[in-house]
Parts: sequence; C-alpha cells; structure tokens
Amino acid sequence: MPWKLGMNRVSAIVFIAVVSAAFQGEVGAAEDSPASRTVAIPLANPLKGFDASTIAWNSATQIFDASTQYIATAFNWDESLQGRFAYLALASYFNGATAYYSHEMAHRFHQKNDIRHFWLDLSDWSYFYPKFEMGTWRDYWDAREFQEYVYSNNPDLDSRIKRWLILIQESGLYQEKCNARFVAQSSSRTSSTTISNAISFVLSHMGEITYNLLSGDEPIGVIPTLGYNIFDENDITGYIHTMRDLGATISRDDWLISSVLAFAASGQTWNSARAGYQYIAHGERSVDNLAWSISDRVALSPPNFYLFPTYRGLYLESETCIRMLSPGAGRIHMVLGTGLDSFGLNQTGAVDWLRVGGRYDAIGLDLRLITLSLSPYCYADLTRGLKHRGQSLGAEIFCPLGARFSLQGNIEYNKNDILEGVIKNKGEGMYFLAAVGFELQKDGSSQ
Repeated sequence: MPWKLGMNRVSAIVFIAVVSAAFQGEVGAAEDSPASRTVAIPLANPLKGFDASTIAWNSATQIFDASTQYIATAFNWDESLQGRFAYLALASYFNGATAYYSHEMAHRFHQKNDIRHFWLDLSDWSYFYPKFEMGTWRDYWDAREFQEYVYSNNPDLDSRIKRWLILIQESGLYQEKCNARFVAQSSSRTSSTTISNAISFVLSHMGEITYNLLSGDEPIGVIPTLGYNIFDENDITGYIHTMRDLGATISRDDWLISSVLAFAASGQTWNSARAGYQYIAHGERSVDNLAWSISDRVALSPPNFYLFPTYRGLYLESETCIRMLSPGAGRIHMVLGTGLDSFGLNQTGAVDWLRVGGRYDAIGLDLRLITLSLSPYCYADLTRGLKHRGQSLGAEIFCPLGARFSLQGNIEYNKNDILEGVIKNKGEGMYFLAAVGFELQKDGSSQ
C-alpha cells in the first residue's frame, strides 16, 4: 500500500515555517524541558501489534534525533539560519523514514500467515528511502478462507472479511496516529515541546492529509489471483470502496476536511508551530506548551484530536491534559471520543459510540527495594444513549534501574473498547506489554 513521503516531509517543513511565522511574540524556553532521551526495547514483536510498534518506532526516532543533533552540534548549525534549516531538513528526513516504515509495517499486523519478515530494496529509492518489501498476498490471506470468500454466498463471512480488509487497509494510518499521540503525551509530561518532537508530531499527524491529497483519487486496479480479480487499492480508495460494500457511504471530501480540522485544531500542532518558529528565529530547541491557568492549582492544555477510519465509520477522539500545579502533583489526560456523524456529517458512517475516561500521570510508589511510577487509566464505552458497551482499564508502570536503565510495562483489561478492540484489534481480556529502557544521554545539552 504505497505512500509517497517526499511531499509529506516538505509539507511539514513549510507548515512549521509559515504557520509559526505568525507568532511574532517572544516564546520563552521551557523550564521543565526533557532531560533525557530514552530508547525502549519492547519484549514483544513490533510486527504484530500497535503498542509494541509505537514503542519501537519512538525509540528509532530518538536514535535518529540524537544522531542529527550530534551533526548539528559538530557543524554549529544552531548558530545560523541556514544551519537551522539544514537541521530541519535532515531531522524531517529521518522522521519521514520512521513514518514511512512504521506505516508500511503496520499493514502486516493482521496478515493470516504468522511469519513476519521484511526486506529493503536498495535499488528502489522512489519513496526517497529504500523501498519496503514484505511478503506477498499469500501472507495476507488464508487460502481456504479466500476460496470460500470468493465462491460461497455467506453474508456473515463476507462481512467479517470486509472488516478484516478495513484493518489491513487502515493499519498504516492507525500507526501514524498512535505515533503522534505518543509524542504528544511525551511532551505533556514535561509541559514542553522540543523541535524534534514538533517535527515528529507534524509528520505523523498530517500523514493522512497528505495521503488523501496525493493519492485519494487514484484509480482502483485489480490483481488476478487464482482465477479471481482482487482489488488493488490504496488506504484512501480502499477504505471508501470497502465501506461502500458494507453499506456506508464515506465522502472523501468530508474525510479530508475533517482530517485537516483535527490536525489544525490540535494543541500539539500549535505547540509544534511555536517550537518551529522559536528554533528558526532564535535557535532555541524547546518551548513551553500552551496552557490556560484555571486557578492557582490547575492548568488546562488545549485538546488534541485524532481521527480513525474504522469499519464502523470515521471515529474522532480528543485528549486534553489537565495539569496540577501544586508540588509533586501529576497530570490527568481526559478522553472523549465519538463518531463524526454525531456532528451531523451524513457521509462519515454511523458510529454509535461514545468513549469517555482518562489517565492519571503519575503516582510515585516507594517500595523500599524498588521505586515505581504508576499511571492508572480507565475508559468506558457507551452508546449515545449512554448504555454501557465495554471498557478498558489498566496502568502503565515505570521502574528505574540504576542511573540509566529502566523497566516499563503496561497491564490492562479490555472488553469491547473501540480503540483497543475495534482499532487496535486486541482480543478481549487481559493484556501485558513490557519493555527495557536505556537513556542515551542525561543532560540539558539538547536545549
């Protein structure tokens, strides 16, 4: 499922430069800026699920950024306007690689063949990076199920296969949104946005927009397979076509406009624009995040919006960070999600779903032998009539080991949750994920 990232990368640089030029006021450097870069290795196969993949690709981004910063420091790029644009270009290129490969790998999460492997075609740089290659159609389909799907007249099987096709088609876009959300949450923990996080967020969040603009009107082809023609579609045309087969008309224009609005209205987009301006104008690498002081104890950040094309229709989720200003207090991340049809858009699918809840970040636990940081969360899934449908509850755990190592984990219970079940396709019940972390550096040199 191809995606040309060259325009995506250029668009991100232009967006940061142009939009941030509107911010002519001074933006102070963040006092609570990140003090380290942590590389985490998930103890699960990143080729089989979004959570492990998100951790792995964020770690790759951290390594790329550390390398880019080393080059920028060696050549004093921060000291000149030309050098700062050179840094933006190089950092955007590496972040574009992360976006491209994570997007393509995510399409393979739901293949029928359990063998996961891939290779890079070093002779094909048409996507500005070595082309990603992984398996064939036979890895996606179970041969017996394929035959039954083609020749039988089983409406239950037909509906199930089409839902599976949606997952295959849209997993790349899902992964981008997971990557963007991870970056936004990382920035909220420090109440600041670095130029590196700004580039990463913009590239990940706007990928759907670029894809729609560049490839949304491509013709649908066919691939002869076992005497039957299967459709050759990209992520945009495939979703619209498959949803039409499921009885839901999705308007490409409504989808595109909604994607643009979700991106433009997100607080982290504006934090990223401000970080871009501050770096270009002054060479400073981080800014304080936007926030409104509700009282002397509470500050409210503008929400971020994430749009997901699901087999139920276009689903929009918002996340707002509420920061407690008292010493030692944490943050609450409030979530509200529903279908776009809730806003009167008739060509976005009927998503009768309401997801509400939040995560508290974080509770410190001193157990004498070890010190833990616990971030519990709970989300309830309801109909629009407020009838209970399901839930997702659990906790993220962080345990430092010495000066630079750490253990990270996530334990949760899911039942009929739209994000964890419908979008990430996790099975119902308990879910565990662990990772080993290592800090690349421990300083303020990145500032």
